[in-house]
Amino acid sequence: MTNPYPGRLDCRGGNSKKFPEKMKYFNLPASNYEILCKIICECAPFRDRLVIAEIAEKCQYDPAVILGNMGFLTSVGIVVGGMSKSLTTVGKSLASAIRVNDIENIRECWHQIFSECAPIKSIATQLEPHKPIPKEIVMHRIALALGVTLDSQNDARMNQLLDIFKKIQLMRESVDGYVFLSFEQRIVKFYSNVIPLSERDDQSAPTAVSSNRSNFFDTNP
Repeated sequence: MTNPYPGRLDCRGGNSKKFPEKMKYFNLPASNYEILCKIICECAPFRDRLVIAEIAEKCQYDPAVILGNMGFLTSVGIVVGGMSKSLTTVGKSLASAIRVNDIENIRECWHQIFSECAPIKSIATQLEPHKPIPKEIVMHRIALALGVTLDSQNDARMNQLLDIFKKIQLMRESVDGYVFLSFEQRIVKFYSNVIPLSERDDQSAPTAVSSNRSNFFDTNP
């Protein structure tokens, strides 16, 4: 069956049984990291329902740019809802960190977001940490992890995803290719340094203990 949603990776083929029913499709980002961050930041003032036209006006982007990225923001858990969308708890934390340019907390929020996204976590099974891999192979393996075959329509959006990985230090580019920085180890470190769910007032998302942030962002092999 052909994917009826352009720009979405079809997760039903191959390893589709990994993913819950609601994650049949993973929406790739339509814009680069900087644009995504600006959109997320401008979503913050809307408590109950995001107003696309107002967000577009504040960002000075065409509304189509905002709409084109809502699928990705929903897929990874930054935004939730159908016709009436709003930021999730971690989405609000990320927006707040972006607004004050708190680089450490921005990265922490992105890692928390990806650590809870099954399709993104599955990428770790296809990439060997700390080993340079040519970009073409990285693209192929990420597509394999998501259960899709790359085509010209998705190449640009896949590059946007790689851009996010690089900006939040999940991946770096070397002369020999792309180096994946041990995503699974970061997840283990993150969850070993969170306040247990039963001990938190807000039980919707993990909160990292600030004194342990340096361990979570350690990128040394």
